[in-house]
Amino acid sequence: MAKTASKWARACGKVRGKQDELLKLLPHLNEATAKKHFMVLNKGFYNADTCFGIWRQPEGLFKEVARVNVEMHVDQNMSSKICGQHSDDINRFGNSKGQAPNEYPRLYNMPYPSAYHSKMDNAPWSNTKKRQYLASFVGKTGHGDTKVRGKIGGTCGKPGVHCEDFTTNDRNAMVKRESTFCFEPVGDSIGRKSMFDAYAAGCIPVFFGNAQGYQFPSMWAGWEKDAYVAINRQKFIRGELDVVKELQSIPESRIIEMRASIRKNAIRLLYAKADLDEVDDAVSLMMKQLVKDSGDTVK
Repeated sequence: MAKTASKWARACGKVRGKQDELLKLLPHLNEATAKKHFMVLNKGFYNADTCFGIWRQPEGLFKEVARVNVEMHVDQNMSSKICGQHSDDINRFGNSKGQAPNEYPRLYNMPYPSAYHSKMDNAPWSNTKKRQYLASFVGKTGHGDTKVRGKIGGTCGKPGVHCEDFTTNDRNAMVKRESTFCFEPVGDSIGRKSMFDAYAAGCIPVFFGNAQGYQFPSMWAGWEKDAYVAINRQKFIRGELDVVKELQSIPESRIIEMRASIRKNAIRLLYAKADLDEVDDAVSLMMKQLVKDSGDTVK
């Protein structure tokens, strides 16, 4: 599996126009089984956008094969849902402006792997103690959604708010474990690994805008109201909303509810080291979704 965009481009160049040759190497891929097959891209879907006929604008049996990646596809339908909050930033999202309607059929998005992988016992998110910081931000303000990140930078140093650049996974985890809320603005793309580090630390993610809230409907199913705080991005950018006061206004009882829900459900967005009998992690949830959507029965 290629690890960088340039390596994916080279790999795509080698298979472009060779669908028939690939099918000969996949004897179990046929009309009866095609929907049960899936391809995995370990980056955003657009990193393989030169894999025409297979990954992008697929032909033949490849139209029926599912695609799994780590980014949400902002097609025309999704653009209409998020443009009110992200109209000035939407062109960075690898969206499908000018692309065919079925550019990437059956595309599913998985969470980025966090820096923490374990079983449920003594997991970082299970900590119930009161935390040192009201909110924290680990990252830089000069990339990604710079309008939001710049405004976040203006909150750094206010009472209860801690900010620092990312240095190591251990330091990042320590800061998040001491934070009630974690600012998780959009980065270079809608998905952001830091968001899943927040869940692993039991920190309540704070989103700016509504784009991030559309990423994982099946993994948030049943607990989405507790899974994050969504801030009106446009009001925040214009200075009409003070995010610190907004978070301070959340009752302690509500914070306790959200943290309890994250303790119970965070594993659904994370990757366990071993199979879990009692709950589903991100991999088992995705596998169940793929089986269900293939028309087969989830066992």
